[in-house]
Amino acid sequence: MNHILFSVFLFVFSFTFTQAKDWQVTTSESGFEVTIDGELFAGYVTDQANKPYFYPIIGPTGAHMTRHYPMKDIEGERQDHPHHRGINFGHHKVNGSNTWLEHMSLERRLQGKSQEEQKEILSEMGYTKHTGYKSIQSADNHATVIVTNDYTDHYGNWIMKDERTYTFREPNADNRIIDVDITLKAPPHVLTHLADQKDAGLSIRVPHDISVDAGKGGLLINSHGDKNADSWSKRANWCDYSGVINGHKVGITFMNHPESLRYPTKWHARTYGLLTSNPFGLKALTSSKEEAEKQLNGALNLKDSETLLLKHRFLFHKGDHKSANIEEVYADYVQEPKMLSVFNSKNLKGWKYKVADCWKVKDGMLYAVNDRDQKGDILQTDKSYKDFVFQADFKFGSGRIDTGIFLRDNREQIQIGESGSLKRDMTGLCYIPGKGYPIQVKDAEAVFDPRDWNTIRVKVVGNTYHTWLNGHKIMTYHSDTIIPEGPIGIQVHGNRIMDLWYRNIQVAEL
Repeated sequence: MNHILFSVFLFVFSFTFTQAKDWQVTTSESGFEVTIDGELFAGYVTDQANKPYFYPIIGPTGAHMTRHYPMKDIEGERQDHPHHRGINFGHHKVNGSNTWLEHMSLERRLQGKSQEEQKEILSEMGYTKHTGYKSIQSADNHATVIVTNDYTDHYGNWIMKDERTYTFREPNADNRIIDVDITLKAPPHVLTHLADQKDAGLSIRVPHDISVDAGKGGLLINSHGDKNADSWSKRANWCDYSGVINGHKVGITFMNHPESLRYPTKWHARTYGLLTSNPFGLKALTSSKEEAEKQLNGALNLKDSETLLLKHRFLFHKGDHKSANIEEVYADYVQEPKMLSVFNSKNLKGWKYKVADCWKVKDGMLYAVNDRDQKGDILQTDKSYKDFVFQADFKFGSGRIDTGIFLRDNREQIQIGESGSLKRDMTGLCYIPGKGYPIQVKDAEAVFDPRDWNTIRVKVVGNTYHTWLNGHKIMTYHSDTIIPEGPIGIQVHGNRIMDLWYRNIQVAEL
């Protein structure tokens, strides 16, 4: 067995002493290990299942931060779903092949079946095969490993490939970090189809003791405050599991980056200990058939040079989500100031308007409404902004929706809904007086669902602004007419019967 050793000394400064950290990445025929001062941080296994996975992962208290099963049998640990190995990426149906499950997952289905029936069941299996290392580096305060993988069906046919960048950090004694960036690609001359599935995405199976179902005080919570079972299928910036292991309160925060596909992602979050960031299952991650019928199909195709980026961080921390200051850690991860709520969900304090009937606060949400007798209105912040990021969830109500986000004044805006002049939906695109819609792309069509909640994100720096819809980049525009500072506004267009909802209205100053 060949071993390659990469090391670097990390100098960590505190108030009283300087301590050198020795980071090492050691590869073998079975994967690699990351150690800090000779102590194991993370193991990566490439040859024990139908896909690579991380196990074990050691947190800041020395505790294991994933479930042991099926790699080890531990008394008292829940043993189910053997394909939930440590941290892994899988998808239930890539060109019809299943890289989510593994052979152990199918053992019950295989029992009592004829040889031909077993062969047919196993033909559904897909494989993610580690193909090599593009880079292994250690520098200053982290280690980085870039790997490549080929996805094949049961017969060895190429169905997808990826490149993954794993970055390991220990910012202090209370936290350890693994960043996982996955770029999915289609192989040459292959059309890759990723179906809308519940079981798909990047996953971690947390230690049994901190799972909610263990009954030992474990808590599952997301960035919107949805707890335990209520967090399932919800979109959120992050999900956190916390509880007590070996007498110490510890937690795991799974973060979704704004550059990731369909940010903020839906979470396949289970109280028995599974956390999956799933941007694929728009229909599958719903609570009823009626709700599923209202959703757009989340299936995606990849061909030629097209790629999809999945960008996440795992934070292994002491304490719970509050004591670990997860919101601040998340803001640092996305490299933007902390998003602050500019809508208190109770009233319109901090906002100004002219037509009171256009704006109501209902059930903690902003309700925007208009009718033919009204002239419409713009709800503007009292505060003026220079460079900023604006983000909000919105959901269409009835009528022909024509609304938007105004940038620093009541002229230039990001459209939400139908353009009155073009008579078609222009959500996510900019409207400039005298120029109309200078950029007209159809990127929003694949990710926008007019029947459900959507998330608009606008970043304004100088005279340049960028827009995202449900995590998908829509456009970048350089304006020669935008003013340098002013309020942010939300519009209800006049002369239309329409209503819609806004929630989670946030702004970060840059």
